[in-house]
Amino acid sequence: HPAALSPTKFIHSVHNAVSGHWGIGTACTQPSVAIASHQHTFAMGLLEAASQCITSQAPVLLVAYDVQTLGPIAQLTTSEGRMAVAMVLAPMANASSSHQLILDATTCDKRPRPTPLSGLANNALADALPCLDALACASKGQSLVLGFPLSKDTCWTLTVESLA
Repeated sequence: HPAALSPTKFIHSVHNAVSGHWGIGTACTQPSVAIASHQHTFAMGLLEAASQCITSQAPVLLVAYDVQTLGPIAQLTTSEGRMAVAMVLAPMANASSSHQLILDATTCDKRPRPTPLSGLANNALADALPCLDALACASKGQSLVLGFPLSKDTCWTLTVESLA
């Protein structure tokens, strides 16, 4: 039946729906990117946001969210709980900067993947928790290094340096 295929039945099920609604509702004409990378979604989103920030030499807002997997897709992948995180990345430190982030590539055996906290260990954004913990707990002058996998043999590291 043709009505069963109506876009109104699935309009909010695509992963870029939120950024699309934001752009329409605020008349924002800036670019947006939607990334779905299962358990590596936060890491890939942060890497993409940092790349855009560096190449455009402009601040970038990173917003990531995930909810429990429901319906037919739950047979293919799972994510539990609800989680959201947002941060602004700037190309250069300024008076309001609290931290400096340094990204680098390495082999996976040098830096372990962050260990998610127990309550959201099965959420696709669990990798954000060690990063948020580093941002919240780093003392002035302290550096914390986190590793995020890119492939079986390659990782990228995030060094979080507290400026405040």
